[in-house]
Amino acid sequence: MSLAAVVHAQDTTMKQYVGKYIFPEGSFVPSAEVTLKDTVLNINSAQGASDLMKRSRDTFSLLSYDGTAYFRRDSTTGQVIGIKVDVEDISIEGKKEVDPTAAVPTQTPATLPKNTTPKKKKS
Repeated sequence: MSLAAVVHAQDTTMKQYVGKYIFPEGSFVPSAEVTLKDTVLNINSAQGASDLMKRSRDTFSLLSYDGTAYFRRDSTTGQVIGIKVDVEDISIEGKKEVDPTAAVPTQTPATLPKNTTPKKKKS
């Protein structure tokens, strides 16, 4: 496997964490944004930013703080759906915001079940 293929695989793996995470009303911060630049994940909120260093599959150290970010996955799909951030004596959990511009699978006429032809209106 070439170095380019390894970097691309890491990049693809890291992209699953990218997104905006919304915390419950009244939390220490309302939201946090996880971004990917080159092969480095970063988390940014109203309280500051930090690069993330991977410790295990879904666990990252916050390099600028004495803290940890834990990403949660949907048990059925395996997709990242949330985050828990522990920094000093603060622990907050949030949900990953769904991207409204993400492609939604649609059925084309070729994939529609049989007997779904629109009925003609009677005149």
